[in-house]
Amino acid sequence: MFSIRFVLGICLRKRWVLLLKSPCSLSDLGDTGVPGSAAGTETCLDEPNLPVPKFLHYSCGTVTGMHSLFFGGFENNLILLPVAKILGFGHYIESVNTKSGYYRIRPRADREPFLAFCDMSDGGGWTVIQRRSNGKENFNRKWDDYKLGFGEFQGKNDEYWLGNDHIHDLLTRGENSLKIDLMDWHGERRYAIYENFQLDNYRLWFGTYSGNAGDALSGGSNFEDQWSASHRGMQFTTSDKDHDRFLAGNCASENKGGWWFNRCHAANLNGRYYRRGKYSGSHDDGMVWSTWHGMWYSLKYSAMKIRAPFFVDSESGDGENSQGR
Repeated sequence: MFSIRFVLGICLRKRWVLLLKSPCSLSDLGDTGVPGSAAGTETCLDEPNLPVPKFLHYSCGTVTGMHSLFFGGFENNLILLPVAKILGFGHYIESVNTKSGYYRIRPRADREPFLAFCDMSDGGGWTVIQRRSNGKENFNRKWDDYKLGFGEFQGKNDEYWLGNDHIHDLLTRGENSLKIDLMDWHGERRYAIYENFQLDNYRLWFGTYSGNAGDALSGGSNFEDQWSASHRGMQFTTSDKDHDRFLAGNCASENKGGWWFNRCHAANLNGRYYRRGKYSGSHDDGMVWSTWHGMWYSLKYSAMKIRAPFFVDSESGDGENSQGR
């Protein structure tokens, strides 16, 4: 296993620390392209001219089980960490001066890295698994599309679904937090956070809710709604693979997107994108979070993002990638 020794106060006033796997030295790696670096286990750097990383080891916020915000990586022994301060017992490093953006991440060593948006708001370390912002991307897709992922991975407001396989790989590290950022057509923002977010064979599980958008994933406040619309324990359904509990039809076909449907839903952030809030029709098939605006209001913006629970949030709220424009 790759192991990094704790920085314990080194480079607290500098932006980067260079960490090498012992007993390797920079001479073993050849020309790294990092100016000012030198052989040794640690080298402090002031805003280096960074080379383009091959990929980000593991996920946003972790390095092989070591919980560290980590930007820039190399296949071999060299890693580059933005450093701010040591927290707790030194199990991870909280970062400042890090930027949200797209990075290649690799949650599992036996699979290829893939592109994802790392969101450094609210304490950092968030991997964005879903984003809706403009209606340009079609979310009414089949099982294989949701399995592998789809969408644009360029701009900070591009729409995409990361892919159920990738999401599952990210969640195999253990308990994770799910944060959902929402915005309506008046520009008001709300959020929901769920602890212990898990996918078991694409089946949805989650724990305690907090936030100001309401607990729509639990189906609402009364028992009847929860019986028919709670998403806890539901399998993922698409128009060509029906795993919901709706005996009279397929919830994904009616509601225009893959989701963890019950009979059918109290939340569906993969539904049809209406270019207005209130809508009407034969089905409540909009981009819905019922505990905020009800079933017949389609939201303008949503982002679903996950991270390991070893971070302390600053103020809850939308990050720089949550503009909804």
